[in-house]
Amino acid sequence: RGGSTSSGSRSSSSGSGSSRSRSSSSGSSSSSSGSSSSRSGSSSSSRSSSSSSDSSRDRDHRRRDGDKDKNKRKKRSPTPRPTKVHVGKLTRNVNKDHIQEIFSMYGTIKLIEMIPDRIHPNTSRGNAYVEYENPDDAEKAVKYMDG
Repeated sequence: RGGSTSSGSRSSSSGSGSSRSRSSSSGSSSSSSGSSSSRSGSSSSSRSSSSSSDSSRDRDHRRRDGDKDKNKRKKRSPTPRPTKVHVGKLTRNVNKDHIQEIFSMYGTIKLIEMIPDRIHPNTSRGNAYVEYENPDDAEKAVKYMDG
């Protein structure tokens, strides 16, 4: 019985018909309900084995096609280097002019943002953001002022 289902899955539909005739002949000695259950069991097992081999072939084709797509895809552009530097732990009396004077030594500054305190709007919260025009200048400022 196990041999007939494996050969039925490899052969065409006529081969699976022959396996049905075998199961019906073996089922003739038993009751009619037994033969119908053996028929459906053998045909479903041959279908499941052939469909599993078909699905594995489909997966292989998808993998091969996926490899072709990877070669055709555009390469990612490099991540842009940061130009904005966070300055923290400032005292309350530091203003934009102080930041401009200190951080302009490392390059041309595009923008300085100081977050004001909610209660005292004339003082800062102790944080500032300095944006440079060139990423190299920002790296230089971080290198020399960090710590």
